[in-house]
Amino acid sequence: MNYLGIDLGGTNVAVGLVSSAGVIIGRGHRPCPRGAEPIAAAIVDACREAVADAGVSMAEVSAAGLGSPGLVDAQSGVVLFAGNLDLENAPLCAMISAELGIPVSLGNDANVAALGEYLFGAGAGTRNMIAITLGTGVGCGLVLDGRLYTGANNFAGEVGHIFTEIDGRLCTCGRRGCLETYASATGLMTTARACAVEHPDSALYRLTDGDLERLNGKLFFQALAEGDAAAQAAFEQYVNHLAHGLGTVINLLQPEVICIGGGIAGAGEVLFAPLRAQVRELDFAKNSGSTVRIVGAKLGNDAGIVGAAMLPSHA
Repeated sequence: MNYLGIDLGGTNVAVGLVSSAGVIIGRGHRPCPRGAEPIAAAIVDACREAVADAGVSMAEVSAAGLGSPGLVDAQSGVVLFAGNLDLENAPLCAMISAELGIPVSLGNDANVAALGEYLFGAGAGTRNMIAITLGTGVGCGLVLDGRLYTGANNFAGEVGHIFTEIDGRLCTCGRRGCLETYASATGLMTTARACAVEHPDSALYRLTDGDLERLNGKLFFQALAEGDAAAQAAFEQYVNHLAHGLGTVINLLQPEVICIGGGIAGAGEVLFAPLRAQVRELDFAKNSGSTVRIVGAKLGNDAGIVGAAMLPSHA
């Protein structure tokens, strides 16, 4: 059977026609507009493009799954709120289904990406896996005992909003000290800029020509590779916060695997080696002989598409 997987992002709508084996056999893309009706229309167009790209007809598509940012009601198929997309109480699944003539399931984007990694990526063969995405925020999806876990209200897994600093940095959620204010890519840049200000003779400062708003991940990791002391100090703070956040999650759930994706995960062992060392010391079960594996995500940008496609049969 074939399923459509829809990855709704702030910039683009990416759709894949996915086989039951998790293989993407056709793709479609559209720029992402704002508002329920324009977004639904863009999704329908991208879905039809993916089906045509695969060389099949809509009659050969069993169902579709949609991964959306923001707060979603999976049971009703309604996006409750996604501020960046101007969506509020938007019945996207019903709107898409009416046009395509197939059932459409809904999930939070971090959750569907986790489902994709669990079934066909870094979590394949496990029963308990946590997927973390280090991007603008800190996304998280939970697979527990072989099932996507979303909690009683569909909002479980907000690891980015566990506290890591009492009265710490102001978070976009309105509280202070959330993990994502330190462990996201945005958080890393905030820390790095502060370190550069303290060390105006640093490579961090030099690479931006003194305009620290220009600092991005590429320049940061360039400075780190040069052995810059300011970059190293910022990175140590970053790893420490991320390790303590993951340590909290591990001691609560003890998954078999934590898979980490997103831009910062592209640093590979530069990140994973010190992170594993710190997390191991924070793991209450470190002497049990069965410690959590921390690995990089395998599906990359396709995790959301593949996971969304599997929603109808695995959610």
